[in-house]
Amino acid sequence: MIQRYVVVFEQSLNNYSAYVPELPGCVSTGDSWEEIQETVRETITFHIAGMVMGGEPLPKPEMPFEEAETYHNKALSEYAKDLRAEFGDEGPELPTIFRMVEVEVANEALGAVLLMDSSC
Repeated sequence: MIQRYVVVFEQSLNNYSAYVPELPGCVSTGDSWEEIQETVRETITFHIAGMVMGGEPLPKPEMPFEEAETYHNKALSEYAKDLRAEFGDEGPELPTIFRMVEVEVANEALGAVLLMDSSC
């Protein structure tokens, strides 16, 4: 089954990061834009496999872009205080991109669970 999650991609001074607001703790980093787009899919799949193994219900991806942006901006407003303290008003302007990312949930998540179970 294909699931679509909103992913927040951020560029830092040294690399890229991405997180999925609907999957707390699902965070990924990469050295390049191409790498982060690939690793975030792997991270989502691994995160969902862990949820399945832990018996947690999988959240139905329903968050619209607007809600993801509000969620991100709330967290960013706290972080911006720290940036201003370090860089003043001349702090770096780094892009944030919101995109939908599709992952194959059932097959990969359940396959990961079966693979991990067989190694025990």
